Amino acid sequence: MPHVVAVADRAGGYLTGYDADGSAVQTASVTGPDDEIERNSPGGWAQGRYQHRAEDSWAHNAAALGQRLCSPAN
Repeated sequence: MPHVVAVADRAGGYLTGYDADGSAVQTASVTGPDDEIERNSPGGWAQGRYQHRAEDSWAHNAAALGQRLCSPAN
């Protein structure tokens, strides 16, 4: 059965399409729009802001991967 395997990471992810006999036919790398992907531990009053920024970046980059996964083949 043809299928796609998506591997997500903090920066975006990778997509690999397989045909009916299990051979990889297409591979794509997706890099999301946000590059602040590490949670820092600076401490102090700004700690939460740095962590939320990283977590928002992860969500935006995951959305870019999902959008690429759901888009028609190019």
